Amino acid sequence: MLSRPFAFTYVSLAYVPQRLGIVLWKCLGVRPENILKNTFKYVGEDVVFSDPYCHRNNKHAKTVYVKNKQGQPLIFTTPKTKIHCNQNNDKNRCAVCVDQGASEMRKFLGFLEDFDNKVKAEALSGQWFGKHLTPVTIGKMYYPSTTLVSGEHIIRYKFPDDVHFFDNNINPIGPDHIKRGGQLRAIIFPLVWMLGDKFGVSWRIMQGMVWEPQRRFPGPQAFPKITASLSSRGEGGEK
Repeated sequence: MLSRPFAFTYVSLAYVPQRLGIVLWKCLGVRPENILKNTFKYVGEDVVFSDPYCHRNNKHAKTVYVKNKQGQPLIFTTPKTKIHCNQNNDKNRCAVCVDQGASEMRKFLGFLEDFDNKVKAEALSGQWFGKHLTPVTIGKMYYPSTTLVSGEHIIRYKFPDDVHFFDNNINPIGPDHIKRGGQLRAIIFPLVWMLGDKFGVSWRIMQGMVWEPQRRFPGPQAFPKITASLSSRGEGGEK
């Protein structure tokens, strides 16, 4: 088993289907503690896109794989983000808020916007859709990585059934622990999806660390009869 951190493994997963990529990833010996040791880093111009891969079951659906210039998978560790929800109660999807308050979050949000621009610029070449399109047309076809919901930027993740999640003590847990109000830090990688005349980036989780929502004890308003009884006796006890 290799002891290298994930960022320095030399097996490229860029041009293999997702399921096979996950299997190869697990064979590399990735350790859950890497999720704490590695931080999000902006990759600049170090992005390479594959040719569109056609799906056998749907001739209108295509996938573009992404790697760096060294042929390694383009993988990031995200900042700790607030869990927004489990999308439509789908056990293989979740959404998190990219809060702009912290500098690390602003950097992450800026990266996502820059990555969207890189994808749209690549689509302008005409190779993906078989013809040259104007920037205005590309903009109408593209689904951005984040959406604005009630003033918050939301990014949605997908993950297969066999992805490993851990609590902050590195104990294995299931995806059912991803709950609204908790926090998530994840190792993610991008895939570009194409369906007809629409396209966008699908961010996939390879490993995740979850902080569950803190339990809140109910205040006095939750027990009106007891509170009224104590008040009649005085705060110090019986009269």
